[in-house]
Amino acid sequence: MKKQIKYLLITLLSIFISYSFYFGNLLYNKNYSNIINISNLIKGLLLVPLVFIILNILIKLIECITIKDSNNKILKDYPLIVIMILLLIAWLPALISNYPGIIEADYVNQYNQAMGIISFNTQHPLLHTYLIVLSSKFVGTNPTHIVLMNSILQMIIMSFIFAYIIKYFYKKNKIISFILFIICISYQLIPLYSVYLTKDVLFSGFLILFSLLIYELLVEKENFTNKKIIILVITTILVSLLRSNGIFIVLGTLFVIILFNRKVKILYILFFISIVSFIAQYSFISINHIEKNDIAEAIGIPINQVSCLVYKDVDLTDEELSLINEVLDLNEIKNSFNKYYSDPIKFNPNFSSLPITNNKLGYVKLYYKLLIKYPKYFIETRLNMTIGYWYPFINKGSISYNYEDRSLYYDSICVNMPKKDTYKKYITSEVRDNLIGSILYSPGFACLLMITLIVISFILKRKTIYVLLPSFIGWLTILLATPSYSETRYVYYVFLINIICIALLFSVNSVKNVKKM
Repeated sequence: MKKQIKYLLITLLSIFISYSFYFGNLLYNKNYSNIINISNLIKGLLLVPLVFIILNILIKLIECITIKDSNNKILKDYPLIVIMILLLIAWLPALISNYPGIIEADYVNQYNQAMGIISFNTQHPLLHTYLIVLSSKFVGTNPTHIVLMNSILQMIIMSFIFAYIIKYFYKKNKIISFILFIICISYQLIPLYSVYLTKDVLFSGFLILFSLLIYELLVEKENFTNKKIIILVITTILVSLLRSNGIFIVLGTLFVIILFNRKVKILYILFFISIVSFIAQYSFISINHIEKNDIAEAIGIPINQVSCLVYKDVDLTDEELSLINEVLDLNEIKNSFNKYYSDPIKFNPNFSSLPITNNKLGYVKLYYKLLIKYPKYFIETRLNMTIGYWYPFINKGSISYNYEDRSLYYDSICVNMPKKDTYKKYITSEVRDNLIGSILYSPGFACLLMITLIVISFILKRKTIYVLLPSFIGWLTILLATPSYSETRYVYYVFLINIICIALLFSVNSVKNVKKM
C-alpha cells in the first residue's frame, strides 16, 4: 500500500478516535450542550498527534509479530464435542451463581408470549420466543425449570459456536487456540452471557460464526467442505431472523463482498436464501395474524431528536407544534424527555404512533424541515443517544437493570431469583471501576477497537477485513436506530469478533494479501 494512503487512513482514524474521546467527555462527563462549534472542533484535533503515534506503533508491532506454532503439542486434538463439554463445565459456575438464568423485561415479555399469557407479537424475534416454547416442552410448566432449560439450551448452542472457533484455530495454530480457550473461560463476559437469556446473545454467537465461515469461504476455498456450506447456510438464516437488524447485516455484508468476489457463486445463493427466509417469516406472521411491531420501535432516534427541540423550547411554528402534539402532549414530552433513551417518550402511556402511521409523508417532511432548521440539536441528540458505542468511559454494567430491583422480573413469572452475588461485579458498573475493567467491558472501547482493526487490516492487506465486515455493518445499524445510549448486549458480537480478528492477525497462517479493492 502506498505510504500516502496508509498515512491518510491512520490520520482519519486518529481524528475519529480523538473526537470520540473529546466530545464523549464533554457530553457524558461534563454534561455540556451546544458542543458543536469551531473552538471544540479545534481542541479535539489536539489529541490527533498522540493517537497517530500510538496507531503507527501498533501497526508496526503487528507487522513484526506473528505467533508461530510450536512443534510440541500444547493441546490434544480434541473433537468438537469434547471442547464443548470443557466449555460447559467451565461455564457452570455462572449458571449456578445465577440459577436458573439471568432475565429482564424483554425475556418476561417473550415468556408471556410463549406461555400464551399474551398474544404473540413481533417486538422480539419469533424464532427466539419459540426457544422458550421448546424449553417448556422438555420440562413442563414450572417457570423455574423452563428458565433453567432455556439457559442450558443457550449454553449448549454458544459452546458449539466457541468450540468451532477454537477447533478452527487449533488446526492453524495450537498456541492461539489454547489462548482462545483460556479467554472463553476467564473473560467473565462470555460465561455470564451464556446464561443471559436475551435474543442478542444467540444473535451475536451466530453472527461471529457467520463471519468466520465467510472468512473461511473466501480465504480457504479449497478446504471449505459441503459440511461447512450447510453450517453457513443455517447460520445465514439464523442471523437474518434472530434480530430485526440481522437481515440488513447479512444482505449488506454479502452485497459488499460480492462487489469484489463476483465469481464466488455461493455468495449469491446466500443472498437469495436470506431474502427468502425473511419473506417466509413475514408470510408466517401475516398468515397467523401475529401483531406487528409499532412503528415507534424503528424511529426511536428521530422521536428523541424532535422531542429534544420541544424540551429545549426552541422556536417552532404552530403547525409544527400541532403535529408533534398529536403524537404526545408537549408538556408530557418536556416531563418525560431523556437524552439517553427514547423509551420514556415512545413507551409513554399517552404516546400515540397512529398519527405518524396515518400521515407518514407529513411527519417525514416535518422531520427533515426541523433537521435543516436545527442541525446542531439533531447532531447532539444523536451523539447522546449513541455515545456508549463510540465513547469508552460510560459508567454502565454489562446487563442493564438495577441489580437490587431485578426481583421484579423474576417475580412477574414466578421464577426463583438468583441468590448468590458472585457475578454482581460483572453485571453492574462495578466492573468498570478500574482502567482494565473500563477497557475490557466497555462497548465504546470495543467498537473503537473494531474500527481500528479494520483500518489495520486494510493497511496491512490482511483478509481479516472480511471477518470484521458483518460486525461493522451491525454497528452502523445500531448508530442509526438504537433506543438506548449504551447496551453491551446490543454489540456483544463486537467484543467477540475483536478477539477472533486479533487471533487471526497474530497467526502466521493468516498473513495473506487482500484482493485489491
